[in-house]
Amino acid sequence: MERRTVFRELLGMSKRDFTLLFSLAIISTLLIFSIIPEYLAREDYRKINLSAKLIPPSPEYPLGTDFLGRDFLSLIIWGSRYALIEMLYPTIIAATIGIILGLVAGYIGGIPDQIIMRGVDILMSFPSFLLALVILNTLGPGLENAILAVAIGRISGFVRLTRSLSLPTKELGYIEYARALGASKLRIMTRYILPNILTPIIVELTFSMPGTLAMVAGLSFLGLAGKPPVADWGVLLQQARIYLRFAPWAVLVPGAAIFLVALAFNTIGEALRDIVDPRRKYMRIL
Repeated sequence: MERRTVFRELLGMSKRDFTLLFSLAIISTLLIFSIIPEYLAREDYRKINLSAKLIPPSPEYPLGTDFLGRDFLSLIIWGSRYALIEMLYPTIIAATIGIILGLVAGYIGGIPDQIIMRGVDILMSFPSFLLALVILNTLGPGLENAILAVAIGRISGFVRLTRSLSLPTKELGYIEYARALGASKLRIMTRYILPNILTPIIVELTFSMPGTLAMVAGLSFLGLAGKPPVADWGVLLQQARIYLRFAPWAVLVPGAAIFLVALAFNTIGEALRDIVDPRRKYMRIL
């Protein structure tokens, strides 16, 4: 199925499904916030105003303020950029490496396949979050290292998916025809196999993003990824935990932001999966 057709069907479904429309609006808002936060936020996230600390939601501060008197609405807007980075970078790194390894394992097979899949088995034997903690313990804390650690834990899923899609695809007639014409293995993998298996991979990539965001936010909460004074949503949760009893909005606001973004990507992923495989939609109805 062409990706343009998938996009058109997704927009068509959103007209009939309020949850999907709401999810698309959330993602669109996240993108806008992350691109131009300096024009949308009322103030810089680094501006401290102790005279306005821990003010509950009000007309002046719609989402309240934190323990440093910073406007939470501005913090969420500025933090959208970090949230997007924390989702996109690990997912793109994991998908790129996973697709390459999966194509090699699925198309070439043999010893490369055995080596790659045994490595995948080793990665999958560790819980992703525990593996990220081990890697960060080796590399040291920091957002860049956290992104790398989370990406490594996500590679195995893309390898297995790409390999499973490549195995039946390489047996199709047009692949045999390209091989008979003397096309190289690299050309066959990149020109003929990858474009025809890319749509399910994009669906998997969409599903991977909310988990990636949650993992990096969790590492930030533990003080291993983002560091103050950045407006990272995980950092905001970590800083606000001691104020939960008398300033619950300080925890609820960044928590709700993470939840809504994760929910939006999961909803869009479900819709994309229904488009790619309509049988799932009918099975759910039955």
